[in-house]
Amino acid sequence: MSGSHTRIDPNHTRMGSNRKSNELESKEIESKEGFEERYKRARADYINLERRVRSQQEEFVKFANSVLVLKLLPVLDDLEKAASKADEGLTLVLKNFQEVLKSEGVEEIKVKKGDEFDPNIMEGLQHGNTEDIEAQKVIEVVEVIRKGYKMKEKILRPVQVKVGS
Repeated sequence: MSGSHTRIDPNHTRMGSNRKSNELESKEIESKEGFEERYKRARADYINLERRVRSQQEEFVKFANSVLVLKLLPVLDDLEKAASKADEGLTLVLKNFQEVLKSEGVEEIKVKKGDEFDPNIMEGLQHGNTEDIEAQKVIEVVEVIRKGYKMKEKILRPVQVKVGS
């Protein structure tokens, strides 16, 4: 039995196991760092979601009354017509009604004869001269047919106008 003996060096095996141990520790640290990074991203996403939901809720509350106000605008139109031909009592009722609408953020869109037509706030119902449109001339308001209203920057009802040049 004079074969070669393989002698195991106890220091050699310890180095190998230390290397494996270091690799495992390194992978564990990377895993923890990856988890931490994913956690931070998830938390940031959640915070952004909370902000977005809060913003949407504020927007909803801001315009929740707009449907009711929109239904009341024809009543306001009728009150204004009647007040122009009636007594002081109706004029007072009209003024109070307008104040209630104003307290809810409803404002009349101010347009007068001679203003340039703005399709963002106006609805052109009649036109005096179609040649002006074809020639792309500046189109002006000739007459306000029905008042328009907005509520906190949202157009509730555009101003109906007759246009010309």
